[in-house]
Amino acid sequence: MKKKVMLTPLTLTLLTRRRALSVNTWILLVVASGLSACDGGRTLEWKQEAPLTDGRVIVVDRYSEQGPHSRTLNMRMEIGQELAFTHPDTGERIRWRMMDGLQPYMLDFDQRVPYYVLSAYTVADYNRWDCPNPPYLVYRYEHGEWNRTPFEKLPTQFVKPNLMPMAKSYEKYIDNGYVSVRALESYFKSKRQEYRVIGREKVNPKAEGCLPDVLTRLGRQEEAKINYPSN
Repeated sequence: MKKKVMLTPLTLTLLTRRRALSVNTWILLVVASGLSACDGGRTLEWKQEAPLTDGRVIVVDRYSEQGPHSRTLNMRMEIGQELAFTHPDTGERIRWRMMDGLQPYMLDFDQRVPYYVLSAYTVADYNRWDCPNPPYLVYRYEHGEWNRTPFEKLPTQFVKPNLMPMAKSYEKYIDNGYVSVRALESYFKSKRQEYRVIGREKVNPKAEGCLPDVLTRLGRQEEAKINYPSN
């Protein structure tokens, strides 16, 4: 009699949160359902220097909630993030828990107003957030709240990311619980050019994984005809 394979909640999370995967990798994810129950999740905390466009540097407190370690995949899935910082002009302490499926890309200030630039974590998340184009989400902080604002209203001087997206990116750059500007620069130098800037150009959302029915629902079918910039 064949043994029935049961999918644990963690495996279902993995199946829905990873980017487009090969058939072999899907098989590995199913095997990963045998994760040891004794290996629980964890929360990582560290500090990261974030250089601002005006030359100042602020320190951002980072918190990453992670699921159990998968011996098969040799990784932990990040299931939540929080960021906290002290406003360099007002002294206000601002803490924000990231919405599910998003990762931080930039934090900066224009006329004392904080802005976050975020990106989708997976292709599924990109679709769930209606395939933003350019592929970023912008949030602006006013009156004690973060509110989404059109990408077109992002101040033009914001051109470089200054936050690493997730804890997996950080681990080899953390030194005694701290990520310096030098370590941040080293991280981005290891990335392709398109990840070192905040692109202002429209892209072909289908090339980013956007489903045709999402574009149809939003009345944005014409965007699928955009020539996708070469990397």
